[in-house]
Amino acid sequence: MGYGLYSNHTGDYIAPFICDKNQTQLNVVTSTMFAPNPKANFIFPAAVVLTITGQLLAEATRLLYGVPFIALGIALGIFSYPAHKALWTLSAKTVPNNKATTLSPTSWRLVALAIVLNIAGASVLNFSASPKALGWSLHLGGIALYTSLLIPRSLVFGIVRWPFQFRSWQSLAAIGIFAIALLVRLAALTELPRGIWFDEANYILAGQDVLSGTQALFVYQGHPTNASFYYNALIALSIFIFGKSILAVRLVSVLIGMMSLWVSLKLSHKLYGSVAALLFTGLLAASRWHVTLSRIGMYNITVPLFVVTILGLLLLAMQSNERRYFIAAGLSVGASFWFYIAIQPVLVAITLLLALWGLKNHAIVKHYLQNFGWLSLSAAMVVLPLAIFAVTNSDIFFGRAQSQSVINTESTAQTIQVLAESTLRHIGMFTVVGDANGRHNIPFAPLLDPITGGLFLLGIALTVQHVRKPLGFALLVLSLFALLGGILSVPAEAPHALRTVGILAIVYIFAALPIVSLATVAAKPAIGLSLAITCVLLATTINTYQYFDSQRFNSAVWQAHSLYDTLLAERILAEDQNTVVYASTDINTPTIRFLLGKKLQSITQLTSADVIATNTSPLLIIGHPNQTGLFDDIQQRFPDGTLEIIYTPDGSQAVQFQYSWQP
Repeated sequence: MGYGLYSNHTGDYIAPFICDKNQTQLNVVTSTMFAPNPKANFIFPAAVVLTITGQLLAEATRLLYGVPFIALGIALGIFSYPAHKALWTLSAKTVPNNKATTLSPTSWRLVALAIVLNIAGASVLNFSASPKALGWSLHLGGIALYTSLLIPRSLVFGIVRWPFQFRSWQSLAAIGIFAIALLVRLAALTELPRGIWFDEANYILAGQDVLSGTQALFVYQGHPTNASFYYNALIALSIFIFGKSILAVRLVSVLIGMMSLWVSLKLSHKLYGSVAALLFTGLLAASRWHVTLSRIGMYNITVPLFVVTILGLLLLAMQSNERRYFIAAGLSVGASFWFYIAIQPVLVAITLLLALWGLKNHAIVKHYLQNFGWLSLSAAMVVLPLAIFAVTNSDIFFGRAQSQSVINTESTAQTIQVLAESTLRHIGMFTVVGDANGRHNIPFAPLLDPITGGLFLLGIALTVQHVRKPLGFALLVLSLFALLGGILSVPAEAPHALRTVGILAIVYIFAALPIVSLATVAAKPAIGLSLAITCVLLATTINTYQYFDSQRFNSAVWQAHSLYDTLLAERILAEDQNTVVYASTDINTPTIRFLLGKKLQSITQLTSADVIATNTSPLLIIGHPNQTGLFDDIQQRFPDGTLEIIYTPDGSQAVQFQYSWQP
C-alpha cells in the first residue's frame, strides 16, 4: 500500500492506493486525506493554545514565563497529534504517464530546433560581437517553441483557473485572503517604506537604460545591481507602462508577491485539498516578512515564488510521473537561477533529496529516468546563457557572494565558532531575536508574530516527530540548506532575513501543519476549523498592525532606506529654479541621481562655507547634522536664514539639516 492523489467532485485528497501485482495500475482506496482521531478533540486544540500563549509570554518577558507553556504545548501536541500518515508520505508511480504529451516526429524535430536556437542564442550572448538583441531573440524564441510543444494547454489553464465553486464558502474565503493581501501590499506603496533605497534606484536606472538603448542587454550585471537581464527587463517593462518612478519598481515586487500566494493556493489545493490550501495561503499572505519583501523594489521576493512552485510541481511530478510536471518544474528551476542567489541552497537540497530517494527506491528509479531527463533538459534550456556567463566571468557572477562569505572574511580558527553562533542566531530569528536590518524587519523583533510563531514551534516539533517519514525528513533538510545563505555570511549581519528568504515559505508550511490538522482531523471539525480560522485572522491583524504602525514609524527602518538622499532630493525638487543649492555630502548616489535626473548638475558639492558664492540669489544648503562646524560657519556668513532639522519619527535622532536663506 502507498499513498497518492485522488480527485473527485469535491476536491483533491491524499488517499491510500494499492498497486496490482505488476505495479502498473493504481487502485485508489476510498478514504479521506486524514482520519479523525478522538484524541484531537480537545487535547490537540489545547496544545495549540498553550504553545501560542507561551510564545506571547516569551515575547513579553524575554522567554522567562513563556518557555514552560511552549514546552507543555509541544508535549501535548506530540502526544495527541492526529494527522493521518498519508500527510507525511511522498507517493510514487511506477510507470511514466506521458500519453497527454506524446510527440509526433514533426514535434520531435521542432524540439530539436528549439534546443539549437537556445544554444545559438546563448553563444551570441556570451561569445559573439553580434547585437545582443539577436541573442535574446534566439534564446527566448527557443524557450517559447520548446514550451509550446511540451507544456499542454490544460496545465496552463489549470494554473489560472479559479480552484473553487464560485458560491462556496471556500471561494469567499479565498477572495477575502487575496483582497486583504493586495490591499496590504498596495496601500501607500510609494510612501511606505519611507525613502528610496539605493538598490531600488539602481534597478530603475538600469531599466531606463534598457529602454533607452544606452546600455547593452547584458546577461548579468555585477556591481551595482547584481541582477540579470530577466529582472531588469521586468523593471524596464514596468517603467514603460507606469513611467520612471518608484511605483514602477515596487509594483513588480507586489505582482511577484501576489503570484507566490496564487501558486501556493493552487498547488496546495491540488495536493492537500481546499482547507489546507486556504489556511496555508492565509498565513503566508498575512506574513509581515512576506509583506515587507513584496513592497520594496528588489528581486528577493522571487525566492518564495520559486520555492513553492518548484516544490509543488515536483510533488505532483513524483505522484503522477507525468512529463508535463517534470518539464514545468525544470523550467521553474532554470528561471530561478536568473534571480536572487538565496534560492540556490534550496535547489541543492532538492537535488540531494531526489538522489537519496533514488538510492532508497532503486527498484523503481528506472521508471523515472526519462522524466528526470526532461526536467534537466528544461532547466538547462532556461539557464544556459547565465551558466556560460558564470563559468566565463566567475569573478563577476560570484563576486558579491564571495565578498560576504564568512570563509573569506574570518580566519580558519574563528570560522567554526562563528558558524556555531550564526546558526543559533538564525534558528532564533523566527521567534526570539530577528534581523536587525530595518529594510528586512523591525530591528531585532522576531520575524514571526506570536500566533504564527507558536504554530511554527509546534509544527517544527511535529515534523521532528515524523523525521523518518519522507515529507518530515524533506522539510527539515530543506530548512537547513535554506538557512545556509545566512549562516555562511559575515557574522556581523547575523541573523539575515534576506539571505535566508528561501526558508520563508517552508516556515509557513511548518506553521500551517497544526491548524490544518485541527481543521481536518478533529472528531468535531467545527471546533478545530473555528480555532484555525481564528489563528489566521489574529495573525493577519497583528502583522498588519506591526507593518503599518510599529515598522512604519521605527527610526531604524527610516534610516535603512537611503532616507538622507531621499529627503535631499525631495527638498531640491520643491525649490524654485532660481535657488542656488549646495550639498555637503556625496550627491552622486543612485537615489539622488534617479530622483533629480538632469537637475543634479545644478547642485554644488559643499566642502566649506567659503565655497558658497556671495550673490543675490536665494540659497539652500543641505547637510548632515553631525557637521556642526560647517553649519556654524554657514550661519555666520548668512545670518537670518531659516533652519529646519528633520528628525526620525521618535525624535531621537536628527537626519538632516536644511538651511535656506533669502537675500
